[in-house]
Amino acid sequence: MKIIKFSLAVAISTAILSTSAMADSWKVTQDVDVSAVGANTTLTQTNTAAAGTSGSVQSLNNINLDTTDGIIDTGSTQTVKAGANTLNLIQAASTDTSKQAANRAVAQTVTDLTQDVQMTAGTIKLDQNAATLATNTQAVNEVNGEVITKLEQKITSTGTTLDMNQEGASTQNTQVGNLLSVGVSTATSGVNQTITVKDVTMDQKSTTSAFQSGNAMLIGDGSAVSGGSLNQKYTTASTLAMTQDGTTSSYQSANYAGVKTNP
Repeated sequence: MKIIKFSLAVAISTAILSTSAMADSWKVTQDVDVSAVGANTTLTQTNTAAAGTSGSVQSLNNINLDTTDGIIDTGSTQTVKAGANTLNLIQAASTDTSKQAANRAVAQTVTDLTQDVQMTAGTIKLDQNAATLATNTQAVNEVNGEVITKLEQKITSTGTTLDMNQEGASTQNTQVGNLLSVGVSTATSGVNQTITVKDVTMDQKSTTSAFQSGNAMLIGDGSAVSGGSLNQKYTTASTLAMTQDGTTSSYQSANYAGVKTNP
């Protein structure tokens, strides 16, 4: 298996280097193309040392703006093209409060953004193994914002398998295909989350307060959501299999909208 970490073909119209430097409106175009590589693309967070991997972020495309006044402007796009290959996101031993995504965007306002993962076959695998610690997140497409005007999140391939696996007693770990986390949502033009794949498997074993979903809009507990529109569409050409084995206060769903409660 070939592991690709930094030698990716990336076209970025605006270089986003730090949240402190961004208090403005940005039109951003990001593209990662690994469709011709012929091997797996793997992102791994792990550390068996006592301190572990804490508060870390891995992604192929990342827009990281100020959460007070950063704006992702009209026509912004994040695209990952993986062809018939496999995309692996792995969180392993001692990983804590960390995040992984293919496309990830953080800003106060999302005026207009499209996140798209394009594949012809292969597998998208999200794996949080038994040694993973707490409050970790894995997503194929992820957006965190306060005001969302227009957002399109897409995972498209009728020949691809989406495989989510959570295992272990650690608490409040999250896996989602298309993830939107909002404080205040004014989705006047709408939010569209779409998954079209061949097969989907979701497995939770011995988890506590774990969360798995294909599409999810998660509202911050106590947030004032001021309306808008949300469209979630989940289509499998063959199999949708969801399994919970020995779980406690854990969630599984194809589509989810609302507050995620972690008892």
